[in-house]
Amino acid sequence: MAVAALGLAREPDHAEAVNMHGILLHKDGRFDEAVEVFKQAEAPGHRAAASNRGNSLLDLGRMNEALQAQELGCRARSRVRGARYNLALTRLRLGHWGQGWPGYETRWALPRGSSQTREFFLSHDGTARLSADAGFFSTPSRG
Repeated sequence: MAVAALGLAREPDHAEAVNMHGILLHKDGRFDEAVEVFKQAEAPGHRAAASNRGNSLLDLGRMNEALQAQELGCRARSRVRGARYNLALTRLRLGHWGQGWPGYETRWALPRGSSQTREFFLSHDGTARLSADAGFFSTPSRG
C-alpha cells in the first residue's frame, strides 16, 4: 500500500496509480473505498477501472451496479479476456445463465493456476457463489 500511496502523492491524477490503489484497497477488503477509487481512475479514462470497480461492487453484494460496471468494462475492452470473465461471473451470480456460461469459458484462456481467477459454483442450498479469491484484476490501461 505504501508504494501506491507514494505514486499517488507524486501524481494524484495518474490513472494507473489510482487504479492500483483501488486494487490494493480491494485486496485489503476495503470494498467501499475501492469503488470510489476506481471511479477516480475511470474519470481520466483508465480502461480497466470499470471492470475492477465491478469486482468490488460484486463483493459488496451490489449486483446490479456490478453488472453495469462489468458491462462498461467490457465495452471499453471487448478483446480482454479478464473483462469478459468478470462480466460472466457477475451474470452467473445474477442467474443470467444463458449469458453467463459462454463468457465463463474464457477462464480456460486465462493464466493457468493463476490466483487471478475465481471459480463459480452452486452451493448446497442452490445459490450461486464464487470462490474466495480476489477475482481477475487488470492494471494495464491499454487493451
